Amino acid sequence: MFSAVVALLFLLVFGLAGGFSMFLGQDGPVQSASPLDITHVTVTPQDANGMQVLLINGIVENRGQGGVPLPSIRAELVREGMLLSSAMIEPPVVHIRGNQSHGFSARVPHPGGNMPELKLSFAVEDASRS
Repeated sequence: MFSAVVALLFLLVFGLAGGFSMFLGQDGPVQSASPLDITHVTVTPQDANGMQVLLINGIVENRGQGGVPLPSIRAELVREGMLLSSAMIEPPVVHIRGNQSHGFSARVPHPGGNMPELKLSFAVEDASRS
C-alpha cells in the first residue's frame, strides 16, 4: 500500500512538472519568432548644412542559423512618453545569413529641445499590402 502511494505521488509530481508534455507532440521550448536583434545603437546630434539632425548608427544581428529577410527598421523619437517623430530606415541588405550582422546608419531631423529617447523596432508588414 505504501509503495502505491509513493508511486501515485511520483506520477502526480511528474505530471505537474510537465513530464507528460513529451507525449503531447510538443517539440520543446518555443523559439523566438525572429532571430534578429538590433544592437550597438548610437545617436549623435549633428549639424548638416545648418539643419539639426540626429545620426543613428546600429548593427542588425541574425542570431539564428538560417538566412532570413531583413525588414525595414522603424525609428521613433520619444520625449516624456509622447511620439515626436517616426522614420523608416531601409536595411543595408534585403537578406541576412545566419550568424551574420550588418551595420546601418540614418539621419533624421532633430525635433529640437533636449535629446529625445530613441526606440528602434523591426517594421511588420501591413496586412492590407499582402
